[in-house]
Amino acid sequence: MVWHKAKTWNETAFVGHALPELTNAMGLHLIISDLDRPHGSDLDYALIDPGTVAQLRADWVRRAASCFPEEWYTAIDNCVASADNFYLALVSHLDQVRFSIRAPKWIGLVRGLALTFAFLAVAVFAIIIGHPYGIAPTHGLVVAAEVLPIAAAILGLTGALGRDFFRQKRASVISDRVRDELRAAIHHSFGRPVTQFASEMDMLKELSRD
Repeated sequence: MVWHKAKTWNETAFVGHALPELTNAMGLHLIISDLDRPHGSDLDYALIDPGTVAQLRADWVRRAASCFPEEWYTAIDNCVASADNFYLALVSHLDQVRFSIRAPKWIGLVRGLALTFAFLAVAVFAIIIGHPYGIAPTHGLVVAAEVLPIAAAILGLTGALGRDFFRQKRASVISDRVRDELRAAIHHSFGRPVTQFASEMDMLKELSRD
C-alpha cells in the first residue's frame, strides 16, 4: 500500500520544521516587543515576506515528495496550496489573535495613586519643615510624613512589577496563540492536502487491484 510505503511521512514533524522558519521570518519576537499600543489587533502583515512564504512552500513540497514515489512530485506540488493562498491563510489566521499587551487599567490606577501619595508626602514634609502660614507640625502630620512615602513606594513597586508581570504574561499568551494559528495555517494549507492526497492514491491503488 502506498501509505505504508511512505514510512518517513510525518505531518506533525514537518509542521514543527516549518513553524520556526515562519515565526523567525515574521520577526515574531520583535512584533511582541512593540505591542504596548492603544489599538487592538493591528499588525503589519508586510512583515511576512512573500519570498519567504514561497521558499517555505517549496521546501515543504520537496521534503513531502521525498516520502513518496518520484513520479508523484508534480501531483503533490499541485495539491498543496499556492504561495499566494498560503499567504492569505496566514493573514486570515493571524486575524484571530489580538495583539495588544497593554497592562490592565488597575495597574495605571495604582501607579497614579503612588504618584499622588508621593506628592502628598512632599507637601507634608514642606509643612513640617517650613511651617507655612504658621502651621505647626502636629502628630498627625508627623505620622503622615512617615506613612505616605512608604505607601507611595509600595504602590509604585506594585504598579511597576504588576505591569511587567502582565506584559510578560500576555506576550507569552499572544506568542503561543500566534504559533497555534500559524501551525493551523500550515496544517490546512500543506499538511492536510498531502495526507488526503496520499490516502486517495492509496485507495486508488487498492481499487486498481480489484
